[in-house]
Amino acid sequence: GDVAKAEQVRVFEGPTWNYLCLEADIPDAGDWRTTSMGAMPVVVARTEDGTIAAFENRCVHRGALICLDDCGSGAKDFHCVYHAWRYDLRGNLKSIAFQRGVNGKGGMDAGFRMDDHSPRKIRIGTICGLVFGTMSDDTPDLETWLGPEVLPKFQRVVAGRKIEIIGRY
Repeated sequence: GDVAKAEQVRVFEGPTWNYLCLEADIPDAGDWRTTSMGAMPVVVARTEDGTIAAFENRCVHRGALICLDDCGSGAKDFHCVYHAWRYDLRGNLKSIAFQRGVNGKGGMDAGFRMDDHSPRKIRIGTICGLVFGTMSDDTPDLETWLGPEVLPKFQRVVAGRKIEIIGRY
């Protein structure tokens, strides 16, 4: 219990890079796929400006998965199926069903700010068509983290090659 949880945080949320997906998995704006960093479910998406964003695949309302499928394309946003909280491609909360309640009853209090409620964001690094993520601001950039021993070997294997997906894992 506690040891496993501590290891998940230390190993997968600490100052390390975790493989998330291939850039070829999400070539166009609105393309996305789900993956995980240890036990944490993750959404990786290609945003409108072509950058890659990733965030924890948990709705901040009740913790339900935001994306239930493995992948998709052409998304403009994501909706939690539980209570329809809506997130943009970067995981920012954009709207809440019945935010003002119904017939003057329920809803969020007047001080509720959408900007304060979003899934945890994951810092992205890419190299040679592979996408990595880290939860730590202290993690050095991906090339530094790979280091002078591993980086050239890594680049020799994957650099300059067009990665083509011929099946699903």
